[in-house]
Amino acid sequence: MLGTERESQTGILPTVLVVDDHAGSREYVARLLRLEGFDVLRASDAVDAQQLLQSQHVDLLLLDQMMPDMAGLDLLQWLREQQRLEHLPVIMLSAVNENATVERAHELGVRDFLVKSRFSVNTLLDCIRTNLAGGKPQGN
Repeated sequence: MLGTERESQTGILPTVLVVDDHAGSREYVARLLRLEGFDVLRASDAVDAQQLLQSQHVDLLLLDQMMPDMAGLDLLQWLREQQRLEHLPVIMLSAVNENATVERAHELGVRDFLVKSRFSVNTLLDCIRTNLAGGKPQGN
């Protein structure tokens, strides 16, 4: 069974895919985004995220780094190899804050890298809105 759930999508609102193996973090962010008027897809791991990315329209990916089976950076590498998805905006929201991880994420096109213990709700929402509008990154 997929570890994914989908909120009702109208096709009008931007759709954000939240990928995080920690259910509490995933649900908190999904609830926050729903309240802000976004359609939300959720995946508990990178494999489920790949399936959703191949079958659903997604406007932005909010991605954790540390997950079982496939890390966020590995999913990101796969994403950049998919012609239809190679330019999808990605924000990493992770507990990992190692320079090498942040640098690699930016090399793979991550627009913003937010550390879970240090981000504010307003910063996250600003990053999402800026990325959806095609603007310049806000975070790291």
